[in-house]
Amino acid sequence: MPLDSKAVLVQLSLGMPTFRRLDKQATNKVQEYFRMSNKTGSFTKRCIISQTLDNITDLETKIRTWFYDSTLPWGMKGVHLLASRNLMTFRSEFNKWKNQWNYDVKQFAYEYPQLKIDATRYLGDSYNPKDYPPEETIAERFKLDVAIFPVPANDFRVELTDVEKAELQEELTKRKAKAEQHAQEELQSRLYEPLKALATALADPTAVFRDSKVTNLEHIVNSIDKLNFMEDPTIDSIKAEIQAKLMKHNINALRNDPVLRQQKGDEAQEIVRKMSAFMGTPVDTTPTTPRYGDLQNDIANLQTEEKE
Repeated sequence: MPLDSKAVLVQLSLGMPTFRRLDKQATNKVQEYFRMSNKTGSFTKRCIISQTLDNITDLETKIRTWFYDSTLPWGMKGVHLLASRNLMTFRSEFNKWKNQWNYDVKQFAYEYPQLKIDATRYLGDSYNPKDYPPEETIAERFKLDVAIFPVPANDFRVELTDVEKAELQEELTKRKAKAEQHAQEELQSRLYEPLKALATALADPTAVFRDSKVTNLEHIVNSIDKLNFMEDPTIDSIKAEIQAKLMKHNINALRNDPVLRQQKGDEAQEIVRKMSAFMGTPVDTTPTTPRYGDLQNDIANLQTEEKE
């Protein structure tokens, strides 16, 4: 089944003013006070201090993360692939983000006149009214939208010679193939990197074992169904193996049980090897740190030497 029947293209438009400005006067005074070169740094001031603005900034990050987790990159900058089967869910989730965004922006626009007055107090001589957009247009500077359009098919309904049509179709086919390959490689990388990180952490009994080593892998594993719209059976197989072997144990048990940690480390390394072979990526499976059993033997040998 061709890609244009499995996926659509989506483009996220998201932006907001930062209300941070380079203050040249403050920069000069700081450099002069500390006798610094003018190339060593600069002073950036916060023109607005607002919890509502901080909330919008956090929301912007969450929306970008959600969009990234829901899609794969396409060949054009800012354009991503979305599985057609996930389109309704995607639109519903976006509408929830949009409603929250609009609510927070409306609240900020209401507070904005007072926030500018507050800024004159905490910025002192650094306050500059030119740093602030007009009140009547402030809400328009917060932008959130998503465009959805079909994956282009190799069909040119324009007046071209047969030779020109053939050349354009060949170019489009190559571009689509390259974009599909890039999207697939991106999915493989998203799964491979946290898997390898977990395998490395499990293999080192002396390393600090953070929860994120497991939760990062769980996150992408739980996203595979909506991202693997090319229905790659190898990806599905690796996902199932990760779930069966690495996702069924309590994090504290993996952290504190040396025998379990070594066993799961070996299994994780084996899955890493499978993925590396599938991706054509060489992997160094030589242990870089001592295994638990090796450590136990070394400790026993040292104790024997001390007694002697």
